Amino acid sequence: MSQTSNTAATQEVALLLASATKSLEDGQPADAIAPLRDAALLQPSNSIIHHDLGLACLDVGRIPDAIAALQRAVASDPRYADAYFRLGIALEKLGDIGGAIVAYDRATELLPSLAEAWFRAGALVYTLGHRDEAIGCFRRASATGGNTSFGRLGKARALLTEDRNPEAELVLRKTLARDPQNAMAHDLLGNLLSEFGRFDEARECFQRAVAITPLLAGSYYDLVRCRRVTSDDDGLMERMEAALATPGLEAAQCLRLHLAIGKAADDLGDYALAMKHFDAADAVRRKTRTRRKNLSCYSRAS
Repeated sequence: MSQTSNTAATQEVALLLASATKSLEDGQPADAIAPLRDAALLQPSNSIIHHDLGLACLDVGRIPDAIAALQRAVASDPRYADAYFRLGIALEKLGDIGGAIVAYDRATELLPSLAEAWFRAGALVYTLGHRDEAIGCFRRASATGGNTSFGRLGKARALLTEDRNPEAELVLRKTLARDPQNAMAHDLLGNLLSEFGRFDEARECFQRAVAITPLLAGSYYDLVRCRRVTSDDDGLMERMEAALATPGLEAAQCLRLHLAIGKAADDLGDYALAMKHFDAADAVRRKTRTRRKNLSCYSRAS
């Protein structure tokens, strides 16, 4: 390719990236995808462009496209910690728990201060039954995150996993005093209050969690378990049905949401609808891959 052609291609990429940047600044990630994709075709070894394309796809719920772009980013730059982190999030949304943990492991290996990656890894290894390793990840999130949101959440989850519930409640309440909009803290506190039998308080926590962050739609499952759903719960079924259409909803949240709707429908006597959602939950569960890959973050977290 001639120098003139190289210059023209570079200028074209600059224009495409400027267009994508404007769309992102305007809060329109969907409009950034096309120019980023075109820029990536012109500069296929540019890991930053692939990363930004993956992030835009992730923002609008195009999860397979996000994974493909982020995999190209880490292939171009195997030391791109943030690309591994975002890849982990995308794989987690898809339901590939093993793949997500491996991505988080690589991200924290390259950048040990990634508190959110430690926290997410801890939550996933806990679902696989590795209690001690999960505690190690949560502690690393707490140590690296300090007084940040995920630092405090990491401390709370470590305490919860160690069955130190009164200490965990204190941490969560302090977190919410500083940050009342912390949806995950509301969700964790709700689960803790449920264990204490304080169901009315727990329901309030779950309702706040979903209202603040619709992607935590799985909290509806904990909400409907607090008590029997009745016809007085006006609009609850409609809100849960609508939540299923939330872009970018993680497979785990989708699973819990189907179970929530199934339980609510069963309480209301609509057994056909209940079975429909229980079957849908089983389908999501079957698609969720929990292969135990090389989870070396276990030993590094301890």
